[in-house]
Order: sequence, then structure tokens, then C-alpha cells
Amino acid sequence: MFRAAVVGQEKREQKGNKAFWAYNLRTIEGLAPAMFFDIEGDITDPAKYPQLGNIIEVKDWNQGNRGIIIREFRQLAKEDLIEEELFILEGEKADPKVWQAAKDLIYSPNRFENPQFHAFTMECLKKYEPTFLEAPGAVMVHHNYKGGLLVHTGEVLYYAYGNAVMLQRQNGPFLNQDVVSAAAILHDLGKCETYFINSVGGVEKSVAEQMIGHLTYSAARIQEVGSHFDVPKWFVREVLHCVLAHHGRPEWNSVVVPQSLEAWVLHFADMLSSRAGSVMGTLKTKNYSVMENEVLGYDKQFMTQGILNYCDKMKGATNG
Repeated sequence: MFRAAVVGQEKREQKGNKAFWAYNLRTIEGLAPAMFFDIEGDITDPAKYPQLGNIIEVKDWNQGNRGIIIREFRQLAKEDLIEEELFILEGEKADPKVWQAAKDLIYSPNRFENPQFHAFTMECLKKYEPTFLEAPGAVMVHHNYKGGLLVHTGEVLYYAYGNAVMLQRQNGPFLNQDVVSAAAILHDLGKCETYFINSVGGVEKSVAEQMIGHLTYSAARIQEVGSHFDVPKWFVREVLHCVLAHHGRPEWNSVVVPQSLEAWVLHFADMLSSRAGSVMGTLKTKNYSVMENEVLGYDKQFMTQGILNYCDKMKGATNG
């Protein structure tokens, strides 16, 4: 028997047209992956299945290959925890040095050739400060902690700008570095409206994420500032396209597919940051099912075996 805060939750498919809940639990021993199989009926009923933000006592469970398999649990209140257990309600935060480095990179004008384009980008950010500095970057897979959005944005800017500089040397006028830098900084700005940290330090999506989506909020802010700020319309249009296309594919909730070199640069930079974040999150929680489901989502036909071999290798290393 142990007690835990449910800080991550995603529905996943299992064989036989069934589904299961995949969880991240924070216990006194640290983060732990967990699952509840064969879910049916009202899968959001907290009496039947643990829900994101719940405090639970796991009464019956066993250790599976991918983590803890929950068989019986009961709901708890904060008052049920003893003093030594209260820290499980404290959410993870970005590493201070990494967070500061990301902030310095994002707010520096050094990634822009035109000062006016940098000023436009900073104006877009103003509405969401200080939320932008503290918001999480995702729910369960990558950068899902306080300050995670800033860290993710800094990584995307770093990767995108470096590739833009290299590609501009080869392609000259066919790529604009300032479009890449502005789009990298603003691509997930809408998450300030749609992601939040709950009472147990877990990350949740608001109804607005499901009904509208963070890409739409990001685009709306860019359009709002672009309607009155002294920048060319072509620049606003190109940044908007990059932001709306940065998920890459319609099945990944991309509004459009990338149709410019800048948009492709942003898409792959975002992929690198999110997938690398997925791997790091996997290594912290040892939740290899997340890696297999999320990292492999990019292209299973040539990535599957390599990543599965890596999962097996890491399981062997942590079990040995």
C-alpha cells in the first residue's frame, strides 16, 4: 500500500479494442509510471478510476514491465496525508540555470537582424507575462512542469536559429532568419491560455485547449499585434504560417502543413525539443510506454525497432 498524487494521465489503447489509463504518480519515493487496464463505462468517474489531480491510496497493485498496475485504490484528501507525505503535492519546477538560460536567449535581440521584428515579437509576449515564464510546456510527455514552456521555447529557438543560419548561407533570399526566430518564440504562446498547473502540481488542459487549441490562441495574438504594429504584412503572414504549421501534420493537430522553408525549420526544431523532452521524461519516470507511444508517433516504419531496442536497453540498465 502507498499514497500518491496523480500528476499525469492519458488514455491509451490496448489490444482487443480496449483502453487503459496511463498515469504519472508522485510518491514519497519519487515519480512512478502506473496503469489501470480495461477501463469502461464512465472512465472519468473518480470512484472507479484515479483522475488527474487526485490524491490516492493504492491498496492493491503489482509491478508490471511498464510500471505499476493499479488494481484497487481509494480517494484521499490533503488532510489525510501525514506531514512527511505533503511534499508529493509540490510540483516539479524547471532547473533554475536552464530556465534562466532559456529566458536570456528568448529576450535577447541577438537572434534578429531587424530590430523592429524583435520589438514586434516582444510586444506579442507582453500580454502573457508573467504567465509565459511559469507555464508548463505539455501535460504528460515533455516539459510538463512549472517553467517548462519557457525551457521548451528556448530550446526550439536555439535549434531553429542554428539551422536557419546554416540554411540561409545555402539558400540566401529563400529563408528569413527573423521569421524563424519570431515564430520559434511565439509558436506555443497560446499555451498560456490553455495549460495550467493543478493543486497537486500536475499539468492539465483547460476546456479552451479542447475547443479552440493553443495554436489558435498563438495566431490570434500575432494577428492582434500585427494589426497595429509597424511591421510589414508579409512578415506577420509568414510568422503566422509557421506557427499554424509547426505540428507538421493534420493528424497531429496542425492547422496547415508546412509550405515554407521557415515553417519546416520550426517544425523540426519543435519535434527535436519535444521528442528529446519525452526521452528525458521517460528516463526520470522509467515510463517506457510513454516513449514507445509518443516518440514512435513520428514515423513508426523506420523508428520503431531502434527506439524499442533503446527502451529494452534502458530497462536492463535500470533493473541491473
